[in-house]
Amino acid sequence: MAVAGAFLTERPIAHRGLHDVGSGIPENTLGAASAAMEAGYGIECDVRLSADGVAMVFHDRELGRLTAETGDFAAIGSSQANSLPVAGSSEHIPSLESLLSLIGGKVPLLIELKADGPTADELPSAVADLVKRYPDQVALMSFSHEQVRQLQSLRPSFPIGLTAAGSSPGDLREHRRLLDVIDFVSFEVEEIDNSFCTEVRQRSLPLLCWTVRNAQTAARARQYCDQITFEGFRP
Repeated sequence: MAVAGAFLTERPIAHRGLHDVGSGIPENTLGAASAAMEAGYGIECDVRLSADGVAMVFHDRELGRLTAETGDFAAIGSSQANSLPVAGSSEHIPSLESLLSLIGGKVPLLIELKADGPTADELPSAVADLVKRYPDQVALMSFSHEQVRQLQSLRPSFPIGLTAAGSSPGDLREHRRLLDVIDFVSFEVEEIDNSFCTEVRQRSLPLLCWTVRNAQTAARARQYCDQITFEGFRP
């Protein structure tokens, strides 16, 4: 039987796309996705809802780090978000629908749902509605156990995973609460050598890690996981 999400282990995954702000290609933009596709990598991205309920590709809860605006991302509409230059470049904040259209199943796409902010409870259904029309090679994940369970309740045909960090006994107990409902795990690379991740692999669930920033860390990570999520270098 094929393992759900096995496509995620086939090639390294570019964290927020293959971005290089110095070259005018900021994170989580269509340009970063295009660069990753051209290099043959998978793509990880972050999504949150705009004020009008549109899933947009943007990491931060606040606008200030990546745009010239300030305030909460959830307070602006999708048209305004799409008009904002990212990091002073010619790239703008894309909708998830435009990213899905660009990629078109050509490379794996790993979508992290952001769990902070006032619209977190509405995000799983909005994303699932878009992704169910997508051709192939897409997976969804979240740090939020509630969002993971919401996604599973929607009975999707695509893999659902847990994004995780923390290796204390209490952390590991919490992670294990989802072992019977998830299809894969993406774990923080510096803490990936732990009993939970060992059990994930014993169950033949794909184990990814985040975020690898150099070749030395990549070599160590591959001892413990099936594929890396990377940025700042090309594995």
